[in-house]
Amino acid sequence: MVPSNQGLPIVNPRASEEVKRLIPADESQKYLEYSLKGDLGHIESHYLAQEGSHFWCAVDEHDTVVGCVALERKAADHAELRRMYVDPNVRGKGIGKVLLEALKAFAKKSGYERIVLTTSVTVPDTIRFYAKNGFEQTHISLYDGKFEVSNMRLTL
Repeated sequence: MVPSNQGLPIVNPRASEEVKRLIPADESQKYLEYSLKGDLGHIESHYLAQEGSHFWCAVDEHDTVVGCVALERKAADHAELRRMYVDPNVRGKGIGKVLLEALKAFAKKSGYERIVLTTSVTVPDTIRFYAKNGFEQTHISLYDGKFEVSNMRLTL
């Protein structure tokens, strides 16, 4: 399983619905609805039409989306990793690593010096994945005044 079209994104009418399926059930319904009204409901205009931003999907042999990740430009020198999800049924098979490598290659080509991200502190496996792939935790903060998140950074 590799990102489709040698790293090019899948963008079709079903993309948002398939990505929605990847979001863990423990994510709050309100957050999911907010995301689908925002960037996940408008992948092409939010990520693909913006210089220095991009969205990738990994698909299986049946052309089913099994993972995704986005990179959003924040400034000339850095971007934010967003929307990294891998179907729980296929975790541990290197899909996240392949998506992350595609994202890092794009970030370097775009001239970014670093990639930042935030992730919930309640998912230690995710934090370990990012740390194993070179990200360092910079600090813990509150998201929306309620949820603790780990802020991480990768220097390219």
